[in-house]
Amino acid sequence: APRMSTQYEVGGKFYFNPSIFATLSLYRIQRPGEGFEPDGEGGTRFAYLGEQRNQGMELTLNGEISPGLRVITGLAFADAELGTGLKAPGVPEFAANANVEWDLGFLPGLTLTGRVTHTGEQQANAANTLQLESWTVLDLGARYVFAAGDAPVTLRLTVDNVTDEAYWASAFDAFNPALLQGTPRTIKASASVAF
Repeated sequence: APRMSTQYEVGGKFYFNPSIFATLSLYRIQRPGEGFEPDGEGGTRFAYLGEQRNQGMELTLNGEISPGLRVITGLAFADAELGTGLKAPGVPEFAANANVEWDLGFLPGLTLTGRVTHTGEQQANAANTLQLESWTVLDLGARYVFAAGDAPVTLRLTVDNVTDEAYWASAFDAFNPALLQGTPRTIKASASVAF
């Protein structure tokens, strides 16, 4: 049957000036839990079992803090609990990210980019017998925009996971416990033309 959830959320936005603002939201979600139960024929079947309650707070700060320097940042605090009193798998209690873009005034069209992502410890299974460690990843890049006739061309170069951090990004425990491996250091280059 369709899963029915109940969600409460309240939040607000505060502008420090026309180009910088912060948001704050608080939430609580109650929904059926999930797992396996006997199917009456010697096997098992997926079913809604018990309840799961997620509640927490999210805070962001975004905007242009000085001409040509933009940030998008966020913090999230979560408390996800199963009806058994154990922690829900795959939900870190703390996560944070910060994205920065800097337009180089002395080289028009060139923008440097950076992102730091941190994810706290999280349970890897519903029994809470396995826990994933926290991880932090740094990504760096550059973007150059120029005109080829009337068409803007964008060249991008990015290095994801600069320090080549080995980590488990997340966990799932719906049909079978599973882990999502983090991406190793990856270098990407691209070119795009708008016309």
